[in-house]
Amino acid sequence: MIKQIVIFVLLNLNLSLSANLFLQKPQTISSEQIDQIVQQAQSSDLHFSWIFNKACCLTFFQSTGQHGFMFRVGGLPVYGCNLLNINNLKKACVYLKNKIQNRGSGQAKSYFYAQPLKFENPEPYKITLEELKNLLENKNFIFYTGAGLSAAASIPTMPILERSLKMDQGAKKLAQALLLQPKILAQAFGDFCNIAFQAQPTPAHFAISQIAQNKSLAILTENVDLLHHRTGSVPINMHGDEIYNATTSDFQAIDFLICIGLSRDDCGFMAYYKRQNPNGKIIALDLNTPNYLSSEDYLLQDDLQVILPQMAQKI
Repeated sequence: MIKQIVIFVLLNLNLSLSANLFLQKPQTISSEQIDQIVQQAQSSDLHFSWIFNKACCLTFFQSTGQHGFMFRVGGLPVYGCNLLNINNLKKACVYLKNKIQNRGSGQAKSYFYAQPLKFENPEPYKITLEELKNLLENKNFIFYTGAGLSAAASIPTMPILERSLKMDQGAKKLAQALLLQPKILAQAFGDFCNIAFQAQPTPAHFAISQIAQNKSLAILTENVDLLHHRTGSVPINMHGDEIYNATTSDFQAIDFLICIGLSRDDCGFMAYYKRQNPNGKIIALDLNTPNYLSSEDYLLQDDLQVILPQMAQKI
């Protein structure tokens, strides 16, 4: 089962571009702007899609504060919850029409950047915080964050979300739940959205923001929550438009991609980074050993809520 996420969150932030997309301070925002972003996110469109095969796709959505789902076969909506709202149905049809029209034209943005990295027996170099400090000295690096970072803020990780949506029980039980408990499943997705938009940042989030501001480097994130924003730093969303402005030279200037709270190379961005910059290395901060790490990459094993604040003091 392949997971796709399409995110349409309009932040209305006039982000400026420098010579290198990644080597600039994240835009800072005030508490008043954060409140505006939260309001915009709550009323925006958010889609999480799971593709079961080439023909079938299930999408849970938030649209103008309403939650529901749509099951598509051959690209056409055949069953759903809260699709009677004409605006939701119109948006679904426009989305599908644009996707079909842009297919093969080079205009459509695929969820996958490249074939995801995956090693059967990852054996990276295991390093300490002091060794990490030495590695990063006089080097360019950026942060890439995932759901594991936000777990400490009680935001469900993808496996937990999939369990709440009955995605982990097989096709038969999922179909039964969609037919018999549509409102319950829609509400489960709504609960996830509410938590994601209202949760507060952790010490690790503030540490990342501090380092990014001090070192003038980007924060990339796969997360749909607003925890980075709530620290006052605007991240670059992996599935937004901004990152597609990055050039090969932008990637080649980055010596290290520091992955935080990412258990796998879900959308293939790490593979894409290494394709654009064969000399680039990945550093994972994780309690476990992620399978995207090669024998040339690095792993610092520790609690993110402990190691990142310490890192902010040293770097």
